[in-house]
Amino acid sequence: MEWTRDVLVTACALVIGLLVLAGSRETYPAPAGLVENIAEALLGGTAMLVLLLFRRRWPLGVTLFLMAWGFTNSVSWGATAMAVFTVAVHCRWRPTAVLTLLNCAFLAVTFLIAPHELSARERLESIVVFVLGYMVLVATGLLIRARRQLVESLRARAREAEEGQRLRIEEARHQERERIAREMHDVLAHRISLLAVHAGALEFRPDTPDEQREAVGIIRRSAYEAMEDLREVIGVLRAPGSAAEPERPQPTLADVPALVQESRGAGARIELDDRVPGPADVPDRVGRHAYRIVQEGLTNARKHAPGAPVRIMLEVTKAGRELTVEIENATTPGRGPALPGAGRAWWASASGSRCSAGRSCTAPRAAGSGCGPGCRCEDAPRCMAARAPGMGRDMASESSARPVLEELDRTECLRLIAPGGVGRVAYDDGEGPTVVPVNYAVDGDAVIFRTSESARLNKSLLTVVPGGQVRAAFEVDRIDSATREGWSVLLRGGARPLSEEERESVTRVEPWPAGDRGAWFGLTATEVSGRRLHRP
Repeated sequence: MEWTRDVLVTACALVIGLLVLAGSRETYPAPAGLVENIAEALLGGTAMLVLLLFRRRWPLGVTLFLMAWGFTNSVSWGATAMAVFTVAVHCRWRPTAVLTLLNCAFLAVTFLIAPHELSARERLESIVVFVLGYMVLVATGLLIRARRQLVESLRARAREAEEGQRLRIEEARHQERERIAREMHDVLAHRISLLAVHAGALEFRPDTPDEQREAVGIIRRSAYEAMEDLREVIGVLRAPGSAAEPERPQPTLADVPALVQESRGAGARIELDDRVPGPADVPDRVGRHAYRIVQEGLTNARKHAPGAPVRIMLEVTKAGRELTVEIENATTPGRGPALPGAGRAWWASASGSRCSAGRSCTAPRAAGSGCGPGCRCEDAPRCMAARAPGMGRDMASESSARPVLEELDRTECLRLIAPGGVGRVAYDDGEGPTVVPVNYAVDGDAVIFRTSESARLNKSLLTVVPGGQVRAAFEVDRIDSATREGWSVLLRGGARPLSEEERESVTRVEPWPAGDRGAWFGLTATEVSGRRLHRP
């Protein structure tokens, strides 16, 4: 498309040049020889080639060159006229006006020093015709430039509107997901867990008839399965597939040997009796609960029976429909150092394994030191009932955890804002404090940003005397309202306009909005402070 326009402009320049050449031959009827014709063709062709190749890259330089080249031949006058047209299309009005006046002065001088065969009236008519032609070309170029800027601004506005609409849709979708997940968690999870607790209490009452015990057991297991399904659905709602970081893989039964090896590396004496022929065939949910049971069993053994050997047995029974997990260790006369515990892990692990049609060995053998080989699923509810109060206390403590505020040092603040983006400039414009959002880049300890020459920000920061600075502040933050986490960095210092030499050496920043942003500013930070809000 651009080459088509270049060829069309060059063709117009050639036509204008030939018309000027024909007019000059008619005005000066002296016959031209072969040498003169060849020279005219070579000089005019050189002008056309320069116009074709370099008019977009160096429009001002090409125009000045062709103006001087016009003294040598008549054909290059057309290339000069189209070069002025190119300047009007691609440059601002000031260089266009200067070059147009220079060309008009060149025409006037050329006709004034022409041979005396021309009368004063003919000289004036020639000057007027050429000047009017230049005016038409310049006006046409300015109209084309204005139309292109209008089209580009409309396109940018359309892109901004589309992006804003997309962000609003995503925000609405995210808020709706959060609302649904919150409602499901606050209402359904509470009701289902309450149902499971009461069903479990009724199932294991000594005076409950066998028929009711079986029915209530089905209700309790179904409630646990519903809790698992609900947890997965809430996880999907709160962490959609478009998240930046993938979800961490959950452990399965195949990871139990690695867990045992890790404990052995810490000095524990563990014997693993793995009777599961194919760990990959065990459902992930069942294997995950079995892994947690083994993990908590090893932790309890370290807490209550330090140094005692531990035996772990994994076995699949009843044609692969049940998974048995046994953890056994001997009692010790003393007790090791107190290790922190949640007080509810056996409850969570055992209940999860039972709802997955697995077996858990959770009955304490002696003073909570381990589990005996005779412990089976039927004993697990009694152990879980004993641990239930601890679970309630830990859940209350977890729900009360709140984010903490951390002060950041200068190095961390500069690291956080180094990628660039959007920040806010705060300054005093004479009428009071003013804050303006700008996109920026970081160059060392300085923040670089650009604005238009007609903006209030530019006018306010240019009130400084040459070599001085305007006191200003620059703030950047990233806040996640969903998790109530984020950070904020504040820089204080002097803002000043950058010279042409400094613009070449500092980090470049490309303005986001359309239009000219020719005013460059740098804010050198003398004070840097920041805070981060995160969960401990």
